[in-house]
Amino acid sequence: MKTRRREILQALNSADGYITAEEIARLTASSVRTIHRDLDSLERSLSYRDIRLERRRGFGVKLLDKLPKNYLNQTATGSADPPSIRPMMMLLYLLLETDWVKLSRIAADFFISDSSVSGDLKLLEGLLPAEITILRQKGVGVRIQAEEAVSRKFFVESLLAVFPPHRISMLIFTDTDSRGWFSRALKVRERIPLIEDAISSSVPILGMTFSPHYQLLLTAYLLLMYRRIIEGGPMLIEAEDCNGLETPPLYRQCAQTMISVLFSGNVPKANLESETGFLATLLCCLEPSGAINTDSRDLLGGLYTAIKRALELTLGELEEQHRIWLHDDHQLIDYLRVVIAAALHRMELASYLEQPKTRNNPLNSPAAGLMAKYMAEALNGSTMSLNPDRFICYAKEAILALEARLERRSSRGKPAMMVKIICYEGMGMTNYLRRLAVKALPAGTRFNTDWVNDMGRLARNQKQFNLLISTFPIADISIPHVLIAPGMSQTEIIGAIRDTARQSSAEGLEEQEFDGLAELEPGVSSRVPFGEISFSAIMDVLRDFTLRPLDSSGDIIGQAISILKPFVLDESQLREDFQKREEYGSLVFEEYGIQLLHCRTAAISAPRAALLQAQQGGHSLLVMAAPPGANTAEGRVLSEIVLTLSEDSEFPSVLAEGSREDIQQSLMRHFSQLMG
Repeated sequence: MKTRRREILQALNSADGYITAEEIARLTASSVRTIHRDLDSLERSLSYRDIRLERRRGFGVKLLDKLPKNYLNQTATGSADPPSIRPMMMLLYLLLETDWVKLSRIAADFFISDSSVSGDLKLLEGLLPAEITILRQKGVGVRIQAEEAVSRKFFVESLLAVFPPHRISMLIFTDTDSRGWFSRALKVRERIPLIEDAISSSVPILGMTFSPHYQLLLTAYLLLMYRRIIEGGPMLIEAEDCNGLETPPLYRQCAQTMISVLFSGNVPKANLESETGFLATLLCCLEPSGAINTDSRDLLGGLYTAIKRALELTLGELEEQHRIWLHDDHQLIDYLRVVIAAALHRMELASYLEQPKTRNNPLNSPAAGLMAKYMAEALNGSTMSLNPDRFICYAKEAILALEARLERRSSRGKPAMMVKIICYEGMGMTNYLRRLAVKALPAGTRFNTDWVNDMGRLARNQKQFNLLISTFPIADISIPHVLIAPGMSQTEIIGAIRDTARQSSAEGLEEQEFDGLAELEPGVSSRVPFGEISFSAIMDVLRDFTLRPLDSSGDIIGQAISILKPFVLDESQLREDFQKREEYGSLVFEEYGIQLLHCRTAAISAPRAALLQAQQGGHSLLVMAAPPGANTAEGRVLSEIVLTLSEDSEFPSVLAEGSREDIQQSLMRHFSQLMG
């Protein structure tokens, strides 16, 4: 997959104009259907870097923007296919169990034959380290034999090295079919609220939230730990650190707090003390999702001096090369410090399994090389020796964050188009229009989507913008203006924006302060910043997502109110607000057969979404409602659901035909891939 993706990019990059899917299929020795699927995935991933891919019926496909330097090398970085996922899932299954398990039970849980179970176990025996043994006893079953600390460590390493974020989410949140054994074994639905409370307790202590991928990993481990302790299974004996690096006291304090929240005095304190060391070490390995609100010295402990020195030298050399200044970005520097420290802790934790990325060449970029070089020098003489290539694979997030900021700073001062997007519909429609505008406008375009109550004030300050996009008419506007009419398709919207933008120029923008208009930096993705969305907010919305069949002959708004009923405070007010919103026109995704019914209303207690699924043709109705002014994490989750329609080529068909569980899994996979 990685090789084919690189070959497709090379073909697109070298083509003078359009190249057909058939030609790419011949070059890559793949089927045309496979190429179309890969192009769907590529189009979404390239759009996050503001690289536009145009697909035109009868002509083919071409890149509208040049690929960034080293992008092809970065694309090649990744894993070869890991060992078959099913044997590794079977390994997790056995690590979770504390007693003998019959082959027939494993076969039933995985929907396979007993002979397939035996074959997978033979394959596993060749993958396991010497400290872990699979015991077999005729008539009794199989079990894992290992020290508890080794089992826990291997459990975490397996999740980190083998399972991508969306597969971890399936393990945790699926309770049907062959992937549901993990959920059924741990009684996940009963324990998730408790786990979320424990994870939330870490935020005020550490001053940061963990990225969704690592929150999923932490959730899986806490579920394992909870089961071990509550059911009296084997427990950790020592509270020592699980790797050679010092664990900062702040992480130990956080681990103690999480354990106390998780067990609430139901377990003797003496039985919990031994758990603190491993949990604190695991917390050190997790990456943050955004801003750090704690002094990074407290989060880095003994690594602070080495990481600070390595970053100082790296930033200094990059500043000299690019003639820019990075040292003023304290938020970026703190983020880089914590992510690098987490990478070093994961490297020390990895005794048995390497992250798959280390099997291939690492990122090949000046920033990566400098960071690895100076980090190795800074750690020289310490207890930890650093392999530069291995470090680059583990610290990939820090390197990509630094390169993105470097690119944005380097592009400052270049003419850029400034676009204002404003609509009554809310964040979902705003971000949908912004995503389409990115496809139509030049790289480096800046967007502003803040709501302005005073349209006269907007008219007076319109010269700050080159282009205005709105879903309703605005008086006294002289700059190019795209008015989005109800029912316009994606193609029509993109075409209207592209045609109107030709009248606009990046020159002559008035340099004046305009209260309430926050400018985005060039190259910033048009997506809502995910640091503002919490893991619990995603799960709250997805857990309460409801699906019912749509009665096309009945009262549509009445059905929408009924499906949201657990959160409705005033049904008559909600009906009135839905009707008032519909007066502006419906948002219809004609090509997907989806209509959106949504509003801001005081008649609902929290932002929630549901689906009325069409049974025989017609449009399915995606229902969303949020309290007025609710700029909450849950409100942003609703916005992302709308964006998923245009970004995930498979999601519309899942909405149209899938079950509630299918839709939840598809959305969880989207969030995990996006934010992990």
